[in-house]
Amino acid sequence: MVLDTGNELSWLHYKQLPNLNSTFNPLLSSSYITAPCNSSICNTRTRDLILPASCDPPKLCHVIVSYADSSSGGASQPGTLFGCMDSTEYTSDAGEDSKTTGLMGMNRGSLSLVTQMALPKFSYYISGKDAFRVLLLSGGAATAPWLGPLKYTPLVTTTTSLPYFDRVAYTVQLQGIKVAEKLLQLPKSVFLPGHTGVGQTMVDSGTQLTFLLGSVYSALKDEFLEQTKGGRWTCATTHQRVWRRFRQ
Repeated sequence: MVLDTGNELSWLHYKQLPNLNSTFNPLLSSSYITAPCNSSICNTRTRDLILPASCDPPKLCHVIVSYADSSSGGASQPGTLFGCMDSTEYTSDAGEDSKTTGLMGMNRGSLSLVTQMALPKFSYYISGKDAFRVLLLSGGAATAPWLGPLKYTPLVTTTTSLPYFDRVAYTVQLQGIKVAEKLLQLPKSVFLPGHTGVGQTMVDSGTQLTFLLGSVYSALKDEFLEQTKGGRWTCATTHQRVWRRFRQ
C-alpha cells in the first residue's frame, strides 16, 4: 500500500481491472460489513474530508477523495473505517497504481490509520534504494535502537478555522530555500500561512510533486537559471537515508 501522510482515508482496490495486480474481495472476509449512508460513521466520521459524504445507488456511504497530483477516486467506506475504491478515474499513472493494493491514510484526521489505532507517533524510514523501507508504528527508537539519535521538527497548528488551511495535515514551518549554497532573499512572511491559510507547508508522502506559492517559485526558478546558464550544470548524486517521524 502507498503510505500517504497527506490523506486520511485508507482504501483498497476491490474491482478487478486490467491494470491491477491485486484487489480486495469483501466476499472472502468474515468481518467485512458495509456502512449505510444514514449511519453515524458516514455522517460524523467523514467530517475532515474536503468533500462531504453522499449516498450511492445501493444506499452506502460514498466519498470522493482527491490528491495533490490531481488524481482522485470514489470509495464506499465500510465498517473498520477503510474504503473500497470502485472507480477507474482515481489515477494519474495507471502503470504505477497497478503495483499497489491501495493507500494507507496516515494524516491526523479522524479516519486515518494513525487516529484509529491511537498511535501517538510513528516513524517511516526511506532509503535511497526502493528495496529498503521500514515503517514503525508507535515504538520508534526504543523498538529500533539502531536508528541512533533522532531530531524533531515541531508541527504548526491553528485553532482558527481558515478556508485553505488543512488542520489535519503534518504542517511544518519552512525557514528558507537554498540553491546550491545561496539562500534566496525572500521575506519570512512568504513562508507563513496567510489569513486564508494559503502558504501552509505540509509533509505529504503520497505525492511526488512539490508545490510553492507563485512568488517563491519565481525566485527559485530565476536563481536556478542564473546558476545554470551557459550550459554549466552541477550535479551531486547522493544516496540519502532519511527518517521522517510524525507525531499527533
